[in-house]
Amino acid sequence: HYSLSELIGDASIAKDYEGSVCLVLRLCPTDYHRFHFVDNGIPLESSFIAGNYYSVNPVALERIPKLYCQNKREWSIFKSDNFGDIIHIEVGATWVGTIGQTYTPNKRVIKGEEKGYFKFGGSTTILLFKKDS
Repeated sequence: HYSLSELIGDASIAKDYEGSVCLVLRLCPTDYHRFHFVDNGIPLESSFIAGNYYSVNPVALERIPKLYCQNKREWSIFKSDNFGDIIHIEVGATWVGTIGQTYTPNKRVIKGEEKGYFKFGGSTTILLFKKDS
């Protein structure tokens, strides 16, 4: 187990998400590797955290402590019209050297619009919704 503070490297923002709903979406190499906004709203700037490129398959998750906290990742806050502030976290993995963000920070987007993509390989997207959102 690990804390949100460890995952994003920001204790003050993590505190706002205590008791939040967390969705972890793991992609295998054959899956679609683009990710999209879940609602209309305004995405903020992404933060980059350097790290490893461990596989995110179920076996690796069991064997490598705090794997998501060790891998390369990017995260941002999305000011959603219907769900409040959502943290989007993209976690790189084996064969994923690049996480590409295709959106423009602070520019309004519509539900379904592309946020970014992973280059080839397995990877994971994590969404956190504040409690009662």
